[in-house]
Amino acid sequence: MKNSNWKKGNKSGFTLVELVIYIAIFATILLLIIGFLWMIVLGNIKETAYEEVQQNGRFAITKMTQEIKKATGIDIPTPGNSANALILRMADSSLTSFDISGGKLRMTKGINSYYLTTDQVIINNNSLQFTNNSYPNTPGIIQVKMEINHTNPGNRREYQASVDLESSVSLVPAGASPSLEIKKPMLHTDSTVWTTPARAYNYPDPNDQSDYGSDTSMPDRNDINPAILFYNWDQKTETYTTTVLKVNWRTNGRHSNDRFGIHYTKDGGVNWLDLVPMGVHNETTIQTSSANLDANQVLTSVQVNVVSDRVGGADGGTLYIYDIWTEGVF
Repeated sequence: MKNSNWKKGNKSGFTLVELVIYIAIFATILLLIIGFLWMIVLGNIKETAYEEVQQNGRFAITKMTQEIKKATGIDIPTPGNSANALILRMADSSLTSFDISGGKLRMTKGINSYYLTTDQVIINNNSLQFTNNSYPNTPGIIQVKMEINHTNPGNRREYQASVDLESSVSLVPAGASPSLEIKKPMLHTDSTVWTTPARAYNYPDPNDQSDYGSDTSMPDRNDINPAILFYNWDQKTETYTTTVLKVNWRTNGRHSNDRFGIHYTKDGGVNWLDLVPMGVHNETTIQTSSANLDANQVLTSVQVNVVSDRVGGADGGTLYIYDIWTEGVF
């Protein structure tokens, strides 16, 4: 008689104990992988936070150094003392100050204020310290100390990034010369027979008379439909304290009764002002006409045009424009 259970020990499958062991091993490996990946994520966050405070610190120190070197005197703090704010007297008698407002480093030039640090970092008022280490009969020297921390309202470990900064900056005798930024229009619209208007971009050598834009027979034109319009200024990279518009131009001296003028706008074309008043012009040497714009003028709103008023036929006079640019002091 055969035994029906002779194959019982060869049946495939997992026992409950084996299944529990396999699940435990798999869970352990999965937890290790998740933990490793999470450590990478947290490490990237930590590195990004540290880079943020570093970049803010470098920019803040660089900007303060520029302004301190341009100053002619230190109003606050007084020699031998420290303060949480710095007030500098500039060459034009205006004041430039640095302090903390809402956890951000603030620079104030005249009546205009700008933040030098972003919302991602915070500077405690007590961690910013300016010390006046000036000696008698010297331009002055300022020591700057501050601690910049990454914002961390949840007190999370990955956002705990900070940097301590310290720098000493000496004032330049009589104040450093203000920096100048030159910007130009990048586009022009020609509605007449203007010749090569793109040549009107010679600065920074306004004495270079090899290139110019010219026109010999402009018909009647006004500010709405000018002979030529220059616009779309190149973007500025600094905050200006003054802005001046300049144009280099001349004529060949043969205008008898035809009139022309050069106008400008600083509000995108709503209002036009005289740069060269409409009239009969017979200047044979280069003229430099200028106009003061708003202190920190928005250059995208600046335009320059040429308008004309022909009396009878063209009289053979030619208008030459050598250069158009803005000078921003910062």
